[in-house]
Amino acid sequence: MRFFKIFVFLVTAITGVQGQSLKWKFNSNAGITSTPLIHNNQLFFGNDNGQFFALDLNSGKENWKVQLSDSIAGSAAILMDLILINDRSGQLYALNSKTGKTIWSYQGEDHQKDIWDYYTSSPTVYKNKIYIGLNNELVCISEKGERIWSFKTKGLVHSKPSCSNGKIYFGSFDGKLYCLDEKDGQLLWAFKTVGERYFPDGAIQRDVLINNGTAYFGSRDYNVYAIHAQKGHGFWNFKEQGSWVVSNMVADSTTLYCGTSDTHRFYALDKNTGVLKWKLDLNMRVYGGPTIFKDQLFFGCFNGFLYAVDKDKGTINWKFQTDGSKKNYSEIFGSNGHFKDGFELYGANYKATDRKILTLGSILGTPVVDNNHLYFGSKDGNLYALELE
Repeated sequence: MRFFKIFVFLVTAITGVQGQSLKWKFNSNAGITSTPLIHNNQLFFGNDNGQFFALDLNSGKENWKVQLSDSIAGSAAILMDLILINDRSGQLYALNSKTGKTIWSYQGEDHQKDIWDYYTSSPTVYKNKIYIGLNNELVCISEKGERIWSFKTKGLVHSKPSCSNGKIYFGSFDGKLYCLDEKDGQLLWAFKTVGERYFPDGAIQRDVLINNGTAYFGSRDYNVYAIHAQKGHGFWNFKEQGSWVVSNMVADSTTLYCGTSDTHRFYALDKNTGVLKWKLDLNMRVYGGPTIFKDQLFFGCFNGFLYAVDKDKGTINWKFQTDGSKKNYSEIFGSNGHFKDGFELYGANYKATDRKILTLGSILGTPVVDNNHLYFGSKDGNLYALELE
């Protein structure tokens, strides 16, 4: 028995799959940016070809799919038995969760800021109303698909609205965090980011986390902010030298967790003070948000790896490599894990370089845990389901 345990340990150490095994994967034939949604034993997600899928949660088999009018860069929400999803054209669809039939749609407008603006806003349901960023507006829509009110900003709104205590929170590329009254969309307060020499707008690209009366978010001005959710004044900010903070955030009772862009790090910060607890150095960006499950953090990276990290120590327990990363990793990274000689992230051909990075099977969404299984999408077109041991 002792020999068997040692053998299993050695095999696990060699293969690097300790703590997880692949249950199933589904190939959607186009890159996946969105975070999957689980509802009534089905998993919902969209891809870059504008196809929206419903899979059987247990087997990964396709139940249905529908074709939307543009690529899907946001995540779905539930309104009763309707699945809400929007595409890059700005159209919001309400689909029957069992059949995929369109019950109604709302046509807005939207566009992409730059090649690093990977996400659109996603719908949020609060008190049977739908809130979503479309172009430079936050729009409130009824359960029947009718506009109730809207609030204009001076920049794109691609953060998913957060709702708490009758208030709607969202960020804009104009560098402001807004707090609105959910009933009529009246402005309660706005907080302006500091800005940075080369990014003076201090754009807020992603979602706002509301946790115990504090609003947490990152900015393109290299800062993580903690703001009083009721009054809109600052508690603290954490300056990350040389990197946007685009990652969504998650918190437990004491700690805030998020990734960075160009410095290729993952951070654990004290929730109350912003003081650094630990950092994990990686070799690529983290834009998708982390998920907490028991004593671990799960998050994806542009290098095509899904990481399982001890949330108290910041040590990697295990990691899972996507098919795209297995195939293309050696074209970008050397055996030491660093970029190969001559590879430039932001050279003259930065657009082509970014496309090449995404061939690694980059993970841009947030992993979802359900019943001891982990689900996430990849830019290699696969939706992966891992069984957690």
